[in-house]
Amino acid sequence: MKLSTLIRSLKVKINKDIEIQHLTADSRTVTPSSLYVAVPGFVCDGHQYINDVVKKGIKAVVVQKKQDISPGIIQIIVPDTREALALLSCEFFGHPTKNLVLVGVTGTNGKTTSTYILESIFKEAGFNPGVIGTVNYRYGGKEIPAPNTTPESLDFQKMLYDMKKEGVGHVVMEVSSHALKLKRVDGSHFNVGLFTNLTQDHLDFHKDFNDYFSSKKRLFLDLLKHSQKKMPTSIINIDDPYGVKLYEELKKNKQVAQCFTTHSTGADIVVKSFEFNLEGLKAEIKVGEKIFSIRSQLLGEHNLSNIIGVIGVASALGISQKIIEQGVWNLKRVPGRLERVDAGQPYLVLVDYAHTDDALKNVGQALQKLKKNRIITVFGCGGDRDRKKRPLMAKAAENFSNQVIVTSDNPRTEEPQKIIEEILGGFTQKNYSVEIDRKRAIQKAIALAKPKDIILIAGKGHEDYQILGKTKIHFDDREVAHEAICLQLKKS
Repeated sequence: MKLSTLIRSLKVKINKDIEIQHLTADSRTVTPSSLYVAVPGFVCDGHQYINDVVKKGIKAVVVQKKQDISPGIIQIIVPDTREALALLSCEFFGHPTKNLVLVGVTGTNGKTTSTYILESIFKEAGFNPGVIGTVNYRYGGKEIPAPNTTPESLDFQKMLYDMKKEGVGHVVMEVSSHALKLKRVDGSHFNVGLFTNLTQDHLDFHKDFNDYFSSKKRLFLDLLKHSQKKMPTSIINIDDPYGVKLYEELKKNKQVAQCFTTHSTGADIVVKSFEFNLEGLKAEIKVGEKIFSIRSQLLGEHNLSNIIGVIGVASALGISQKIIEQGVWNLKRVPGRLERVDAGQPYLVLVDYAHTDDALKNVGQALQKLKKNRIITVFGCGGDRDRKKRPLMAKAAENFSNQVIVTSDNPRTEEPQKIIEEILGGFTQKNYSVEIDRKRAIQKAIALAKPKDIILIAGKGHEDYQILGKTKIHFDDREVAHEAICLQLKKS
C-alpha cells in the first residue's frame, strides 16, 4: 500500500511516496517496510524508541512532535498518535466495518450478557456472528483469550478483517470506556449502539465521573453520529439517569434513538408483564405496536433490562419477532453471570462477575425475590483499582445477605489485608466475617450452607485466574465451589 493512500484520513502532506507493507506501534516488530506509530503509553512512550526503529531501516514514522532523526526519514506529525493509529488501522485493513453489521454495547454493567443474548439471536437468524468482549473474542469456532474488553485499535481492525475473511457478517462487541477514551474504535462505522447503565467504576482510570460518562457518550454522540451506515441507531436505557441525559442529547442532535424501560410506560420499548423464578423469567415486551412473548433461562430483573435492550437492537436491525423470541430462549447461560454450580446439592450456588456496588445490588435484588432461606455472599475487591467502591460494595452486600464473607479478589500489588480493611469500613451491621484466602472463603460458605440457601460468590465470574502481586495463578471460582460442594456431600 502506498503511504499516501494509507495516511489520507490524517489530512497531512508528504514530500515523497513509499510502499508500506506493515503497520505497527510496537518497535520490536518493525521492518524496513513498516510504518511505525509512536504512541504514548501508560508505562513508556513510543517516541522513546524512535532511534531503535531508525536503526532497523525504517523509512517513515508517525509522531506527535518532530524528532531529531535523519532528514531522509518521513515524519508524519499529528496531534494525537492514538487517534492516528486507529484511523491508519482502518485504512490498512480496508475499512472492514463498512462491510459488516457492527453493534457496540457500552455501560458499566450488562455488556457481556447483552452481547451473549444478541449473539444467540444472530445465530437463530442464520447469521455467522463474531463477538468481542470481556470473556473472550470468538468467531468461526475460534475462542481467543481477551486481554482487554476492547482490543487496541490495530488488533481490533485486524480481527475484524480476519472475521470478514472467514465469512462473519455480524459483529457485536463490548465497547469499554477505556477504549472510547483511548480512541481504539475510532474510524469504525457502527449500525447500532446500546447503552445499558452507568454507575461508579474505573475511577482509577478516569479523572472523575463526568470524564467516565463523557467517554461512554462518545460511542453515540461521535462514532454513531459520523457512521456511514444507513440510519445508525442508539438504544438507550432510561431507567438509568445518565441514560435519560444521553437520550435527551441524542434527540436534541436529531439522531435516531430509541429508549427502553422496565419500570414505566413512557418509552419506545416497555415491559407489559413479567415473572421470575429459579428457572428464569417470562415477560411480555411492547416494541412499538408489537408484543413480544419472552422466555429466558437467565435470572433476575437486571437480565430483563439486558434482554429488552437487545430486543431493541435486534428490532432496529430488522430481525423478525419470532427469531428474536427464540434467540432469547436459546441462550442457556452466560459464563460467570449468575452461573450455577451444581453437583446435586440441596442449595443453590451461583458465581457472578459483579464487581461494582451497583452490580452487586442488582444481583442481590434478584436473589431476594428468589430466596427460600438464607443468602450467603462471598466477595472481595480488586487491587490497584477504584478504591472508592470498596465500602460501597460492603453496604450493597450486607443489605441483601444474611451472612457475608469478605475475602481477596485480585489483590495485584496491594496488600490484601489493606483492601479488606477499606471494604469493612462500609459495613453497618455485624453480619460479616473475614477470610483473606479466597479458596478457604468459598469452602467456608459451602460448609455453612443449609437446604434452600443461596450461596453467591461474587467478583470474578468467568475469570480462571487470580493476580497476586504481579503473578497470575490459575483460580476459578466455579471449580473451587464444585470441589467444595462435592467434599461436603461426601461428608454428609
